Amino acid sequence: MRMRSTASSGLVLWMGRHPEEDDGEVQAVHQRHGVHPSFGHDFLAVGIQDGLVHLRVDLGSGELFLGYNLTRVNDGQWHRVNVVRRGQEATISVDNGPALGRTAPGRLRQLNTNTGLYIGGVPDAARLTRGRYSVGVDGCLADVTLGEDLAYHVPLDDPQQAENVAACGAT
Repeated sequence: MRMRSTASSGLVLWMGRHPEEDDGEVQAVHQRHGVHPSFGHDFLAVGIQDGLVHLRVDLGSGELFLGYNLTRVNDGQWHRVNVVRRGQEATISVDNGPALGRTAPGRLRQLNTNTGLYIGGVPDAARLTRGRYSVGVDGCLADVTLGEDLAYHVPLDDPQQAENVAACGAT
């Protein structure tokens, strides 16, 4: 995806499990794999903190955190952010810089979701991100693509729901 912002912090992208809408299926999987129930619900979050892009992933057995500290993205310029997750492995890079990678803790490999994909923010951000983000990002997002081999370009001009969204300009 591409992004442009002057904000020092905010949630850029989130997908995961909403705790109140859990059907019990994930808890059963966690029990089979010996995962303690105090761990949070599965999620993947991309955000900005202190002008740097952060990636947080929890597959059900603990949180993986990657902070990309090589490039500040709150300078009002367009930046390309690339996030890849394959099983427990996750990488992040900004502006085609070196990719930073890490492995999620535990044995679980699947990201279980029961919500849609949220871009630019999420209702009740503080709770769903465990207090990491309190607001959505104030900025512009473009060219959001999911997947690699069978890439899906997310149609940002046709959201299911939108709040506080305005045009960003042609560049």
